[in-house]
Parts: sequence; C-alpha cells; structure tokens
Amino acid sequence: MGNVQNSKERLFLLYPENTDEFPSHYSLSQMINYSPKIIKRIKKIIKNKESYIVPGFVSNDDIKLSDLFKVPIMSGEPQKSKILSTKSGGINFLNELYIPTPLGVYEIYDLEEFYDSLS
Repeated sequence: MGNVQNSKERLFLLYPENTDEFPSHYSLSQMINYSPKIIKRIKKIIKNKESYIVPGFVSNDDIKLSDLFKVPIMSGEPQKSKILSTKSGGINFLNELYIPTPLGVYEIYDLEEFYDSLS
C-alpha cells in the first residue's frame, strides 16, 4: 500500500455498532459519539500514538470527538468555518483583506434576488 511499511498493522476499518438503529440523518461523528464499543476501540488504537482528526466539514460533534479522544482537530470553529465554506462568506473574507476577486454575484438569499442578479 503505497510503500508504507507495516500497512496491515496501520490500517483499520471501523464502523459504529448498531448503525441501523440511528436515524438516517446522523453523521458519522454523531454515531461514534453514541457508540461505546467503537469509542473504546479507537482509544485503544490511538493510545500512545500521534493522532488528529481531519473532518470534511467540521461540526460540534467532531469537536466533541476531539475532546473525547484528547487529540487535536485540523479545523477552526464550526461557526466560523461554515461562513467561510460558502461562496458569499469566502468573497466577503477576501474583500476584507483587499484581495482581488473575480466578477460575480454573491449573497443571494431568495428567488427574487436571483432573478435580479441574473438579469
């Protein structure tokens, strides 16, 4: 596996127990928070090892996992990250720093604004 030594000892495929019992809208982080067996297994795997969490889209549940496992999370605060993950938030941030941005329309909140900006 990519010339990684001891790859079989380093790769773990885990999933929360009773995944069928959770509502379909639960994220993986939420399921892990409510699954004692996987929490115990993850703690055993990362014990005395450098570990960190890299979330796709950070949520408060990811931060709870970071606290639970006592590992850093590679992200900012969810409320701030959420704003910057949108086009409008990113453009506003770049404008505050006086960084040139391409022409375009942003901060469209309803259908009327969309039609106005399109025309």
